[in-house]
Amino acid sequence: MADPLSYAAGELILFSREEYSDYYVARTGVVLKDFDANALLPVWAEEHGKRLHNTPSTTYPSGSYRRNMGQPEFYDWLIENGYVAPVKTRELHVGFSDEVMLSNKNSDTWNEQGGNLVCVNNQIGENR
Repeated sequence: MADPLSYAAGELILFSREEYSDYYVARTGVVLKDFDANALLPVWAEEHGKRLHNTPSTTYPSGSYRRNMGQPEFYDWLIENGYVAPVKTRELHVGFSDEVMLSNKNSDTWNEQGGNLVCVNNQIGENR
């Protein structure tokens, strides 16, 4: 099995935050160059955060870090350093269980993320 915190160029990536009812996707992107998030987190933290817990767990193998006030989020740092390019995404909710019902309750939230359209088969869509 591949390392779950390693990402390969070309993969789509969702940066999610919080848990349970507070869970949300904070950013979406496409990986531009291979990286191991577990190896890059301490690099980010040297300048922008500090380590809280050194003990990895099954759920969080990286341990725990806190971002310093006013410093960039880890996902923004990955974007700034060329590991990830933000991608414009929109949600299409397709229903519950066996019922198909379409909705897009969060269209404003997704539009605020910004980013570019994904290049598919060497064709780049217009940024709308």
